[in-house]
Amino acid sequence: MLCPHCHREQKDNAQKVCIFCKKNLSLPHPADDGVIDSEAVTKFKTAKAKASGGDALEQYRLGLLYYQGSGCERNLNQAVRFFEI
Repeated sequence: MLCPHCHREQKDNAQKVCIFCKKNLSLPHPADDGVIDSEAVTKFKTAKAKASGGDALEQYRLGLLYYQGSGCERNLNQAVRFFEI
């Protein structure tokens, strides 16, 4: 199970509290309320466009956005891909 707050793996954690951030595992992350943040989507689209042009800093930022699920659906495979470029 991943903590909805810090996104760290909770292996063998029978507690209802994250062993890392100490937040309640059953509470949703504030960003997971189903509301689309248009500013985050704009940042994601901008980073994606610049990253495709070879901008190393934007490739790193795009990896962070994929990791956080900010402006896009969270995708750890894509995040790693952009961190490794």
